[in-house]
Amino acid sequence: MSRSPGRRPAPSPVRRPGRRLARTGAGAAAALYAANCALGTAVGLRLVDTSRVHWVHHALYGVVVAGAAGAVALGAAAGSRTAPLLAPALVPLGVLPRVRAPSRGHVLLAASAAPAYLLALRAAASERAADRTPTAPRRR
Repeated sequence: MSRSPGRRPAPSPVRRPGRRLARTGAGAAAALYAANCALGTAVGLRLVDTSRVHWVHHALYGVVVAGAAGAVALGAAAGSRTAPLLAPALVPLGVLPRVRAPSRGHVLLAASAAPAYLLALRAAASERAADRTPTAPRRR
């Protein structure tokens, strides 16, 4: 089948194989952060008693930090925009253990990482849309 003169095929998007993994990493890191914030909030509001398993929140915090660092590394390796947007979240997460847990400062410091997660998720969504392959044109 021949093409009509003057018609070019639609350009295909640039495929970057690691960007999908970087987006998944950013999403997983955000989910872990949200889970730890939910647990911390529930404990702070006395909806959940973790006095016998106090280590759970600490262990989940360690997973959150590792997840964020891993997502930043994956994003940087893939050239994803999620990496530079998520990296600032590592600063408050790194300082957080030095602030007394039931204090207002602990809550505000933990919450200060949220904008970085939201921006990284937004960038991941826009990258996902940009990386989608266009649908094949319909035959007439």
